[in-house]
Amino acid sequence: MISVVTLPFTYAGTLNVGFPLKVYEVANLLLFLTYIIHWATDRSPQLVFQLEERRAIGLACAYFVAAIISSVYGYEILKDYRMVIRIDSWRHDPSIASALKIGYLFFDIFVFAYIIGIKGIPLERICNWWIIGAVLAALYGWYLFIASVSGHNPIPLPGQERLQAGAPPFPNAIRSGTFVEGNFVSLYYLVSTVLGFMMFCRTWMIRYAFLGGFFLFSQIHTLSTIGVLSNATFLMIAFIMTCFTSRVSVMIAIPAFWLMICGGSVVAMSPYFQSVVIDKLSDSSDSAAEGSRLERENSILAGYDMFKEHPLFGIGLSNYGYLYPYYSQFSSSDDPSSRGDIKAITNNIYSEVSTETGIVGSVIFLSFCAYVTLLYRKSLRDLPQRIMLAGIFGVFVAWLAYPTFSILFQWVFFALAIRLFLETPDTI
Repeated sequence: MISVVTLPFTYAGTLNVGFPLKVYEVANLLLFLTYIIHWATDRSPQLVFQLEERRAIGLACAYFVAAIISSVYGYEILKDYRMVIRIDSWRHDPSIASALKIGYLFFDIFVFAYIIGIKGIPLERICNWWIIGAVLAALYGWYLFIASVSGHNPIPLPGQERLQAGAPPFPNAIRSGTFVEGNFVSLYYLVSTVLGFMMFCRTWMIRYAFLGGFFLFSQIHTLSTIGVLSNATFLMIAFIMTCFTSRVSVMIAIPAFWLMICGGSVVAMSPYFQSVVIDKLSDSSDSAAEGSRLERENSILAGYDMFKEHPLFGIGLSNYGYLYPYYSQFSSSDDPSSRGDIKAITNNIYSEVSTETGIVGSVIFLSFCAYVTLLYRKSLRDLPQRIMLAGIFGVFVAWLAYPTFSILFQWVFFALAIRLFLETPDTI
């Protein structure tokens, strides 16, 4: 329960031990030790997997092996740079940084497999645990946002040493919530929205629809462009999949579709949408927006250049930040990604996977994503499964501007999707 409830608390509510030690990381370690002890003493199957679930876990484990091989290979690549890499803490040593990310990935896959296999805990209960954490995180995010917009200094939770603030149309707003940036928390709100609406379609309890709407509305305080685009993707696909499935539903869907277009046009003309989406994408009114776009483009291009030089296995986990200064098109003095001692990231999961684990890792990772998505074909294909599938496509869009695949809540979401897709009428 603690592992799921505390998923959004990745910076807020953490303990700084050279890296932000999260509550769910401690809980997951205890869960892993408990599982090992149970397996060693009892030998009875604690986790039960279907064939398709084993295949999904197998692909995740294959990516884990590819990541280890890439990191060993990357250690050799970094030998030529080690003398000029600035190491100001034990965590920034390249070997330790790679080992930490491998550790994150290990626990990601363990929790992913555990949630799939622990059939004794119903899917609804896990979703309810998730929603409890999402409500707490969203309320805290709104507290930071409203207090900062009102000119007050909010009291952050322990571990939140820096708060991202400032973006049109609210230049003084704190937008990071329990995460480190607005873009990071926006994906968590997206998948929480998906789970809220999925649970509504599963139980027809109005509170889940209200909660899904609340998480969707909470996207406002993230001021995230990719958040708007990924949520729009989810809503549009969900609308098409739920409303264009029969003649009766089509008769309802056509006027509803036109209402959506009219409503969308009104939203698109609003100052919020214009400043958060249009201006950022077109760079038409804000030099900071242009700098942000150039920074993202440069980060991805730098990663692509690293990939071209090391295409098979990439440069290893967490090594991008060490090589970035040698591939950036900006000089060290005018690089817009320079933030003191913070390592550069690609800020794009597809670029991150290809850069760090090369062709081998990319093929396995994308195969894993495709396999999870295609499991929908084995599902009941009712409203809950359609909502979940639409949410997965929204996640894929959000990954265009997301920091890393190793943040745990994404793996938990995929585990829930697999359980939903593979359940049968007698298991509901």
